[in-house]
Amino acid sequence: MTPERADIEILNKNMTWETYRMQNESIKGRVDGAEALKQAIYKILMTERYCYVIYDRNYGVELSDLIGKDRHYVCAVLKGRVEDALLYDKRIKGIANWTLTVKKNSILAEFTAETESGDIDILNEFVI
Repeated sequence: MTPERADIEILNKNMTWETYRMQNESIKGRVDGAEALKQAIYKILMTERYCYVIYDRNYGVELSDLIGKDRHYVCAVLKGRVEDALLYDKRIKGIANWTLTVKKNSILAEFTAETESGDIDILNEFVI
């Protein structure tokens, strides 16, 4: 017996994204909704793509080949790679309001993730 379309829509509507709350270096309780999605975004940004067999080939962001490259080149490439990594998550609809700040050994990225849970402001430092 296969589920009817209406049954699938009810399942999707009632689906939760509840997960463990990662706080510093420990797990403390659970989190859901926009807070769970924000945590998922940071986790994607901290995971190098293709390095961990536990994740499929579309999870994470490619950064390792940018280490030591010219900062202006990295800024030009970084935006596209971050967007590609985050848009793989179907809850994220778009990325807007980019600001990249070049520091001595890193690039500070600020942007807004437009999601099904509302807009989420992200501040992430990439050590390149």
